[in-house]
Amino acid sequence: MYVHTKLYTMTSKKFFLSFYSVITRSLFILLLLTSCVKPVPVTLIWHFGTKDNDSIRVETVKLPMSGIVTIGKDSVPSDAWALDVIPEFMTAEKGDEGWWMDGRGDYGNFTRDEGHNSWWRSHTPLFAVSKAGKTMAAHMLSYRFDYDLCVDVKAGHYSVFPRIRFDKVREFFPLYDDVRIKYFPVDGYVGLAKYYRKYQFDHGVKPIRERMKDYPALEYLSNAMVIRLQTHGAKPIPPAPTDFTPETELPIDVHLTFDDATHYIEALHEAGVQEAAFVSAGWNYRGYDGAIPEHFPVEEAFGGESRMRNMISRAKELGYMMMLHGTYTEVYSICPRFDESLICKRADGSRVVNGVYFGGTAYWSCAKKLYEDMPREMRLMKDLGVEGNHYLDVFSATYPSCCADPRHPATHEEMAEYQNRIMLEAKNVFGGACSEGG
Repeated sequence: MYVHTKLYTMTSKKFFLSFYSVITRSLFILLLLTSCVKPVPVTLIWHFGTKDNDSIRVETVKLPMSGIVTIGKDSVPSDAWALDVIPEFMTAEKGDEGWWMDGRGDYGNFTRDEGHNSWWRSHTPLFAVSKAGKTMAAHMLSYRFDYDLCVDVKAGHYSVFPRIRFDKVREFFPLYDDVRIKYFPVDGYVGLAKYYRKYQFDHGVKPIRERMKDYPALEYLSNAMVIRLQTHGAKPIPPAPTDFTPETELPIDVHLTFDDATHYIEALHEAGVQEAAFVSAGWNYRGYDGAIPEHFPVEEAFGGESRMRNMISRAKELGYMMMLHGTYTEVYSICPRFDESLICKRADGSRVVNGVYFGGTAYWSCAKKLYEDMPREMRLMKDLGVEGNHYLDVFSATYPSCCADPRHPATHEEMAEYQNRIMLEAKNVFGGACSEGG
């Protein structure tokens, strides 16, 4: 499928032939060999122009069955918007016995004649292809948040590969790292899981049973049923992007007052539930996602601070854990301390939009900037009587943001470090930190 090096173009052939000589001179591909076996072809597909007017150039290099493909950042053409890296061992034919798998563990068999699917967000930086009882895996060592995982089928020929999205990187920064992809054999699905588990341990991650020794609340949480009080209340989601003001803000719909939640907690205890960890969602000012990232004062529509304290203390009296739901990935215009500097910016200064939710247009927050105010808010939350754990909305279930604001620039990788700092602050203040999926 990709064995030739002809130049395909939907625009000017003359333009790309001139580009060919530039790329040939500048391309730097370093194969760090980790085993001395017969090399296999690796197809490189460079994408030029735009996604809607795409032109490609195909090259083939050689790689052993194990190794790291490194493509220097300075060798990437300035108007290449993407690069596909496809070793022969990450391909298959319709009817082959085996499977492909993405970074979440979803997989498929080789049964189609045609098709294409891609994921812009991978839960882990891994993917694999298994055929004839042999499994080859890939680990994205760089641009972990800037690639699409693609499964492409043409005339029954499968290719499973990362499409490194240079265009997404350049929205914020010039290319700041080399492309580095590690390929290696594993003993099937379980072998890949063991590889990544060891990788995490080698980089400082500790299993829960070890962390329990220093954080007793974690042991309780590991054995308890987690129950989300969803939600105390929220405003309607507007039908279109809207930057609300105090004059245009929508009213709150009350779902569960603090007193009603207290009765619910007592009923569970009477029913014999001995261990439970409650997450109070939407307790904050203006309800769920109401005026984030500011959470205070406690919303009066649900009973105010006094009734919330009563709910928390009653849960503790019954032997339960109470956690407060905190949101730190969004910024709404209705926030009492709204500041442009809290929002992630692209290189051209435009705001990065996360979506439209209960508070209106949700802009991605810059964790690097937001971190400055974390200690204040978390200590106010703990003062309500909460201890043992803090729940941070979506932190472990979404990609870290990216910000090119010159006052606090941060790549995805740097932003992840600040998310970790925020989680650590919660751990230090409350005794533990948790989020969706982790």
